[in-house]
Amino acid sequence: MIKQENTYLGANGLAYCKICGEPVEAFFPPDSILGMKKHFRQCACVRKKRESEEKAQKEREHCELVERNKKICFEEPRMYDWNFELAENTTVIEKAKEYAANWNDMKKNHIGFLLWGPIGTGKSYIAGCIANALLNQEITVKMTNFNTIIDDMFPLEDKKEYINALARYELLILDDLGTERNSEYALGIVFSVIDRRYRSGRSLIVTTNLPIKQLKEETNIEKKRIYDRILEMCVPLYVGGSRYRSNIAHEKMGKMKTFFATAESSQTENIIEQTGTKTICCLYLSIDIRNRKGVIALQKPTYYLWRTDYTSSEDFEADKEKYTKIGFRVVTFADGQPDKNIHNGIKALIRNHIKEINQ
Repeated sequence: MIKQENTYLGANGLAYCKICGEPVEAFFPPDSILGMKKHFRQCACVRKKRESEEKAQKEREHCELVERNKKICFEEPRMYDWNFELAENTTVIEKAKEYAANWNDMKKNHIGFLLWGPIGTGKSYIAGCIANALLNQEITVKMTNFNTIIDDMFPLEDKKEYINALARYELLILDDLGTERNSEYALGIVFSVIDRRYRSGRSLIVTTNLPIKQLKEETNIEKKRIYDRILEMCVPLYVGGSRYRSNIAHEKMGKMKTFFATAESSQTENIIEQTGTKTICCLYLSIDIRNRKGVIALQKPTYYLWRTDYTSSEDFEADKEKYTKIGFRVVTFADGQPDKNIHNGIKALIRNHIKEINQ
């Protein structure tokens, strides 16, 4: 209800909102049996506030639901962030986007995907992108693999209920088909899960490194009946091209080189090859504490030497000279016992950093 100080009395005897100008009261009909002349009504300000609060509440409930469903869907938190916005725009990605965007039709027609291709091309990532896109639509999804399923089911007395639970998800994603154990017991579980999903009439997405030809021409009866059901439920989609994992590794290496920012790129590439293992190599990030502006200055990579690691000053000076020639800025400290207590070693390392900055 609007505060009285934010209203004024109109010529017709009704109170009006000073902000939006709408009446906050209305007259009862003349023949009202309540014996009252006026009643409260919501002005535009109150309606707008209520709508905003309801929208915010719905958004909170949506986010909480999506978060809960993501925890159920994925086995690793890093998969929460797999989304199309971060993916390279390829033909396969476009088809995956269309699948998620047209989910109602896919669901109605029981259409799934069989993402197949070489190792490391991003099949799991694409499946995860589809999962997250649907989870954001409040659709229930479960992404798992048969090794996990087999391990989960092994101690259970009621294995049928576990399989029925998998069949209840609106979309089930089975990752890395073909990597599970090749035993009669394992194949039996694989068939039971696939067959139950097949009979449920719900959509299925499968990823595999197995060639499509092998799936179609399998002669082993137990495997053939599994693959036949998958091929009936899922549209094969080849995921090839550049290796997704290789690209990620290459990207990380590029970031590392930029981060280290040495005077010569060849020095950065050879750092790890030319350094020993008994000391700590890290990037020197100095904070300008003199003016306390929090400016981070990226300098040469710093190599830390513990004097206590050396039995003679000659050996110490030789190593110090070697790392300096490689391109390091060498800093040493004697306190802390890295082999006894790494925490003390790290604290000493930080103290000597600050000493170097102030010098």
